[in-house]
Amino acid sequence: MPELRTIDSQDCWVLESNCVQAAVTKLGGMLGPVNFELDQGKTAQPYWISPWQGEQGAPTEGLLSPMRGDFFCLPFGIHNEYKHHTFPVHGYTAAEPWERISRESLSPKAHELQLQIKVPGMSRGHLATVTKRIILRDNETVIYSQHEIVGWNGPATIGHHATLNPGEKPDSMLLSTAPFAFGVTQSNPPMYNRSGEYSALAPDALFDSLHEVPSIWNAPSKVDCSSFPTRKGYCDILTLFARHREPGTTMTPHWTAAVFPDQGFLWFALKNPRILPATVIWSENRGRHSHPWNGRTVCVGLEDVCGYGASGLSGSVGDNLARRKGIATSLNLNGDTPFIVNYIQGILAIPPGFDRVSEVAFSPNGAEFRSESGKTAASSFNVNFVMES
Repeated sequence: MPELRTIDSQDCWVLESNCVQAAVTKLGGMLGPVNFELDQGKTAQPYWISPWQGEQGAPTEGLLSPMRGDFFCLPFGIHNEYKHHTFPVHGYTAAEPWERISRESLSPKAHELQLQIKVPGMSRGHLATVTKRIILRDNETVIYSQHEIVGWNGPATIGHHATLNPGEKPDSMLLSTAPFAFGVTQSNPPMYNRSGEYSALAPDALFDSLHEVPSIWNAPSKVDCSSFPTRKGYCDILTLFARHREPGTTMTPHWTAAVFPDQGFLWFALKNPRILPATVIWSENRGRHSHPWNGRTVCVGLEDVCGYGASGLSGSVGDNLARRKGIATSLNLNGDTPFIVNYIQGILAIPPGFDRVSEVAFSPNGAEFRSESGKTAASSFNVNFVMES
C-alpha cells in the first residue's frame, strides 16, 4: 500500500483516475486539494485550503488543523450539546484521525479509497463506526462519496461540508441551487461577537430568493447572496430547505452549482433531499478575526446537511421553524442498522458566455446544466448513485 504523503502540511492518501487526483487527509478525513483535468489541457482546483497550513502557531489538532475541501460531519453543526453528550463542532469525524482499510481498483477504470473511524455515539461507552468510500472513475470529472454509519443509536445531525475558493474578484463565483421551499438566516449567538465575527445578514430572517436576503442595514435592506466574494469584512450563514415531497413520489437529485466564469468551469454537488434536506451556505470574506482566521480568509461553504442551519444538535433536535413546516432537521438512527449517505461532487468545462445555472436536466447517464444566458454544458456519470442511499 502506498505511504501517506504530506500535502499542504497534512498527511494524506491520494486517489487517482486518469482525470482526477484527489487527496484525503488522515486527520479529519478531508477531501482536498483535488485537481480535475478538463479538455484542452485545462485544469480546475475548486476547493479551499486554509491559509494557516504550515504556519508557526497554527492548530495542530482538531477540525481547524487540516481545514480544507469537503468533509463529513457527525454531528453537523456548532452547538452539539444533547442531554449528557457534548460533541465537538462538526463532530469527531471532522476532528480525529481516520484509518485506511483498503485502497483498490474496483475495475480497470474505477478506483476506491476506503477509510474508517470509530467515534463516541449516543450510548454511553459505545463507539459508532463510520466508513468512508471515495470512488473515482476514469473519464469522469466526478467524485462519488459514500458514508456508512453503524452503531449510532439516537438523534443525529449529518452533513457534507464542501468549502470552495471563490477567488478575489467580485462575481468570480456565481451560485444557484434547485428550487427550495424557503430560506432562513442564522441566529447570531453572543459567542460570535465575543470571537470577533461580524455578520451582514439580519438574524432569523426568512427569504425566498438568494438575490434578496434581509440585511442588518436599512439601505440596502436586502443583499445578493448568489455571487461571491462580496460583503468584505463579514461572515454570513444562511440555510435553504428543500421542497417537501411525500414518500413514494418520484424524486430527482437536489443540485447546487457554483460557476467560475473567468476560469471556464462549474462545480456541482448532488444529494438525496430526503436524507440531506438542507443546504447551508457559509460565506466568509475576512469576517472572522479570532486565531487562526485573523481577518484574512475568503471561502464559501456549500454544505448539504440534515440539520437546522449550523445550530447543531442543540437547535436541530426538537422544535424549530423547519420542523413546523414539515422538514426534518435531525435523523433518528438505529444503531444496529447501517445508515448510508451517498453524495456526488463534480466539475465540468463551460462554454464562453455561460453564467449562473438556471436548471439541470438529469438522465441515468449524466446531467445537462443550462445557464441563465441559455448556454449548456453536459457531464456523463452515474446519476443514480446519489439516490441509492
